[in-house]
Amino acid sequence: MKTIKNTALLVTLLTFLFTSIAVSADETNTDSTNPWAMYSVKLAKDALKAERERIQAERAEFKAEKEARNQEMKDNRAKFKEAHKWEMKEAFSGLSDDTKVELKELKNDFKAISADLHNDLKDKDLSLEEREELKDSLADLSNTYNEAVNELVAGNAEASAFLAERKALKDENKALRDEARADRKETREQLQITNHELIDQYKEKYLNQLAVVIPKVSDAKLEKISNKVSEMIEKIEESTTLSDSKKEKILSQIISIQEIMEEELESRAEAIEEIDLDDIDS
Repeated sequence: MKTIKNTALLVTLLTFLFTSIAVSADETNTDSTNPWAMYSVKLAKDALKAERERIQAERAEFKAEKEARNQEMKDNRAKFKEAHKWEMKEAFSGLSDDTKVELKELKNDFKAISADLHNDLKDKDLSLEEREELKDSLADLSNTYNEAVNELVAGNAEASAFLAERKALKDENKALRDEARADRKETREQLQITNHELIDQYKEKYLNQLAVVIPKVSDAKLEKISNKVSEMIEKIEESTTLSDSKKEKILSQIISIQEIMEEELESRAEAIEEIDLDDIDS
């Protein structure tokens, strides 16, 4: 019941968008008594079919790459967690009590500031630019936190080696997330959406409506919504009844939702990869 309440606004918004898109087949009127006209229509239909198959193949490849990239990031985190399940505690065991206390204080400060910034992101009246500035602040905070932890343990070879491996994981997954961001830009270009500002306008509107709701939605549901949007994109592209302007408007709406979902998933993944100092003895 709690999940239903938390996601009610999101479901309502998506239902409105999806049900408003009735993509039906276009009926072509041709003169069946004119063989040349019929042949021309056949050639046109064959060309459209070939183009549709090409687009579908590209979409399938794009989807496979996306799934493989997401799985690779999950596998990286799982391997690190398993391999270092007890190693972190051992690696940091040689630190002095004073250093451990400083690390705990640093962790608490980081979590408190991070929580404040995430709460600021729930503001329903933020512009996209203001949201990006808050995200940049979170990234800067993470870098400062990691640098401070490294400085505190710099004299301990085992702890430093552990953190170096942790950084390698973060760098690898960051590169994969950068690929995902580049793919989102490529999606806009592939769909030939010229008015990128329209997507950003919808994105700002939906973010402000869903700012409080989205953090409460599970990863699985966010991924399901993103996949649903991909299916809708294909149907809209294949429509022969929607005008170009109508297509662009609908695509802008649902792409903005997909970008919101995927950016939320990326933010959560980045949070998981932060250094967790809870296992260090005080």
